[in-house]
Amino acid sequence: VLHDAIMECAPLLQSPLKLKWPNDLLVGGAKIAGILIESERMGEKLTVVIGIGVNCRHHPIGTAYPATDLASAGADISAESLFAALSGTTVERLREWHHGAGFAAIRADWIARAAGIGGDMRVRLPDRELLGRGEALDEHGRLLLRLPDGSVQAIAAGEVFPLAVAPAGKSTTGPYG
Repeated sequence: VLHDAIMECAPLLQSPLKLKWPNDLLVGGAKIAGILIESERMGEKLTVVIGIGVNCRHHPIGTAYPATDLASAGADISAESLFAALSGTTVERLREWHHGAGFAAIRADWIARAAGIGGDMRVRLPDRELLGRGEALDEHGRLLLRLPDGSVQAIAAGEVFPLAVAPAGKSTTGPYG
């Protein structure tokens, strides 16, 4: 939905704007936005809180991962304008989602906009780090990581650091193929 909203406000960013699994947006390989999702089950009910942070006109300097902002990328969009677009794109994607029945289309859109799929990456999990090649997203939205031994591990949550960002569907050279 956030990618959709930025495209609505700044179509000139279509080529450099990519999704980094599981929850970041990149422009030219630099982080422009992040999404945090927290959930808690209370009895039979699941409560979910979603936080979205977008660097509209400023960005942090000296971060471990390069950062940028919309204005620096050539799209001077106010937070208010982006929020208005986000409201509309959220309604559209929820309609498409239809309680999970539309996930295949959402997954296909995500893959078409992905950074790092086909490239080598490091995945930091709570108990270990893995190196491998990002292969795809499975039908549940998990990252499929091909490990050096050829096995594939489905990752449901973790921090991903592309070693070399590859366009969707393209492969980079490295120890995983």
